[in-house]
Amino acid sequence: MAISKAKRAAAAQKAARTRKRNAAAKAAAATKAKASRRRKATATRKGAAPKRSAAPKRRQLQKERQLTVEQLQKERQLTVEQLQKERQLTVEQLQKERQLNVHDKLSYFLFSIFLIYN
Repeated sequence: MAISKAKRAAAAQKAARTRKRNAAAKAAAATKAKASRRRKATATRKGAAPKRSAAPKRRQLQKERQLTVEQLQKERQLTVEQLQKERQLTVEQLQKERQLNVHDKLSYFLFSIFLIYN
Protein backbone atom coordinates (compact mmCIF):
# COMPACT_ATOMS: atom_id res chain seq x y z
CA MET A 1 0.00 0.00 0.00
CA ALA A 2 1.50 3.23 -1.08
CA ILE A 3 0.95 6.36 0.98
CA SER A 4 0.18 9.37 -1.09
CA LYS A 5 2.52 12.34 -1.10
CA ALA A 6 -0.18 14.56 0.42
CA LYS A 7 -0.66 12.19 3.36
CA ARG A 8 3.11 11.99 3.90
CA ALA A 9 3.38 15.79 3.81
CA ALA A 10 0.50 16.15 6.28
CA ALA A 11 2.09 13.61 8.62
CA ALA A 12 5.44 15.40 8.37
CA GLN A 13 3.80 18.75 9.16
CA LYS A 14 2.00 17.24 12.14
CA ALA A 15 5.24 15.73 13.44
CA ALA A 16 7.00 19.08 13.00
CA ARG A 17 4.25 20.86 14.94
CA THR A 18 4.46 18.27 17.72
CA ARG A 19 8.27 18.63 17.93
CA LYS A 20 7.92 22.41 18.01
CA ARG A 21 5.26 22.24 20.75
CA ASN A 22 7.36 19.82 22.81
CA ALA A 23 10.43 22.04 22.43
CA ALA A 24 8.44 25.09 23.56
CA ALA A 25 7.09 23.22 26.60
CA LYS A 26 10.60 22.04 27.47
CA ALA A 27 11.95 25.60 27.19
CA ALA A 28 9.13 26.93 29.37
CA ALA A 29 9.82 24.29 32.01
CA ALA A 30 13.53 25.11 31.95
CA THR A 31 12.80 28.83 32.32
CA LYS A 32 10.44 28.13 35.21
CA ALA A 33 13.01 25.92 36.95
CA LYS A 34 15.71 28.54 36.41
CA ALA A 35 13.50 31.26 37.93
CA SER A 36 12.69 29.00 40.87
CA ARG A 37 16.39 28.32 41.51
CA ARG A 38 17.10 32.05 41.27
CA ARG A 39 14.35 32.85 43.82
CA LYS A 40 15.62 30.22 46.22
CA ALA A 41 19.18 31.49 45.91
CA THR A 42 18.06 35.08 46.52
CA ALA A 43 16.03 34.05 49.56
CA THR A 44 18.98 32.12 50.96
CA ARG A 45 21.35 35.07 50.46
CA LYS A 46 19.00 37.51 52.13
CA GLY A 47 18.45 35.18 55.06
CA ALA A 48 14.75 35.31 54.42
CA ALA A 49 12.44 33.45 56.69
CA PRO A 50 10.86 30.33 55.28
CA LYS A 51 7.43 30.70 53.78
CA ARG A 52 4.59 30.68 56.27
CA SER A 53 1.64 28.40 56.02
CA ALA A 54 -1.62 29.63 54.59
CA ALA A 55 -3.46 29.12 57.91
CA PRO A 56 -2.99 32.70 59.26
CA LYS A 57 -4.17 34.17 55.98
CA ARG A 58 -7.14 31.80 55.96
CA ARG A 59 -8.02 32.85 59.53
CA GLN A 60 -7.74 36.51 58.53
CA LEU A 61 -10.07 35.93 55.59
CA GLN A 62 -12.55 34.14 57.85
CA LYS A 63 -12.47 37.07 60.29
CA GLU A 64 -13.05 39.52 57.46
CA ARG A 65 -15.96 37.45 56.15
CA GLN A 66 -17.44 37.26 59.65
CA LEU A 67 -17.11 41.02 60.09
CA THR A 68 -18.71 41.58 56.71
CA VAL A 69 -21.61 39.30 57.62
CA GLU A 70 -22.07 41.04 60.97
CA GLN A 71 -21.95 44.45 59.32
CA LEU A 72 -24.57 43.41 56.77
CA GLN A 73 -26.78 42.06 59.57
CA LYS A 74 -26.48 45.36 61.46
CA GLU A 75 -27.29 47.34 58.32
CA ARG A 76 -30.35 45.17 57.67
CA GLN A 77 -31.47 45.59 61.28
CA LEU A 78 -31.06 49.37 61.04
CA THR A 79 -32.96 49.41 57.77
CA VAL A 80 -35.80 47.38 59.29
CA GLU A 81 -35.92 49.68 62.32
CA GLN A 82 -35.92 52.75 60.10
CA LEU A 83 -38.77 51.36 57.99
CA GLN A 84 -40.74 50.56 61.13
CA LYS A 85 -40.25 54.12 62.41
CA GLU A 86 -41.31 55.56 59.06
CA ARG A 87 -44.43 53.38 59.02
CA GLN A 88 -45.25 54.42 62.58
CA LEU A 89 -44.82 58.09 61.68
CA THR A 90 -47.02 57.63 58.62
CA VAL A 91 -49.72 55.96 60.71
CA GLU A 92 -49.54 58.74 63.31
CA GLN A 93 -49.69 61.38 60.59
CA LEU A 94 -52.75 59.75 59.02
CA GLN A 95 -54.44 59.57 62.43
CA LYS A 96 -53.77 63.27 63.01
CA GLU A 97 -55.10 64.14 59.56
CA ARG A 98 -58.29 62.15 60.21
CA GLN A 99 -58.67 63.82 63.58
CA LEU A 100 -58.20 67.25 62.02
CA ASN A 101 -60.65 66.35 59.30
CA VAL A 102 -63.24 65.41 61.94
CA HIS A 103 -62.55 68.65 63.81
CA ASP A 104 -62.92 70.62 60.58
CA LYS A 105 -66.26 69.00 59.84
CA LEU A 106 -67.46 69.60 63.37
CA SER A 107 -66.31 73.22 63.25
CA TYR A 108 -68.07 73.74 59.92
CA PHE A 109 -71.23 72.18 61.29
CA LEU A 110 -71.19 74.36 64.42
CA PHE A 111 -70.39 77.44 62.36
CA SER A 112 -73.30 76.75 60.02
CA ILE A 113 -75.65 76.36 63.02
CA PHE A 114 -74.32 79.62 64.40
CA LEU A 115 -75.03 81.37 61.09
CA ILE A 116 -78.52 79.94 60.84
CA TYR A 117 -79.58 81.06 64.30
CA ASN A 118 -77.99 84.51 64.08
